[in-house]
Amino acid sequence: MWYRERHARRLARDARLLGLGELDVERALALLDELAAPSRGGAPLRIRVEAHGEAAGVRLRGAATQLDGDPALWRATTGCAPHPGASPTSAVKCTARQYWDDALAQARSVGAHEALLFDAQGFLVEGARSSLVVS
Repeated sequence: MWYRERHARRLARDARLLGLGELDVERALALLDELAAPSRGGAPLRIRVEAHGEAAGVRLRGAATQLDGDPALWRATTGCAPHPGASPTSAVKCTARQYWDDALAQARSVGAHEALLFDAQGFLVEGARSSLVVS
């Protein structure tokens, strides 16, 4: 299920939080629609949109790639270092992902598909490549 309006609003919120400027949500929606057009044939896509602050305002750049099939059974390991924890921009999706990329590379080096990331107190925070819902 795709929540395009929610994604566009979050992109505008994150651009503002990062000091990139004000992003027109309608412009973000138009780009999302353009990038998602190939998926209307049924193939699931990963859509990536980046916002860049420039003198003329916020510039958007996007790409869509076909999702690889996931295995029926996932293997996970724990991350190699404690999760960095909350910060003023920790709710922002950004491209500064070295911690997560390192954790995922470490997991893949031992044959796992995912690294589960825990904070310094031992609480599960998230996955290196996935969102987690614990009930």
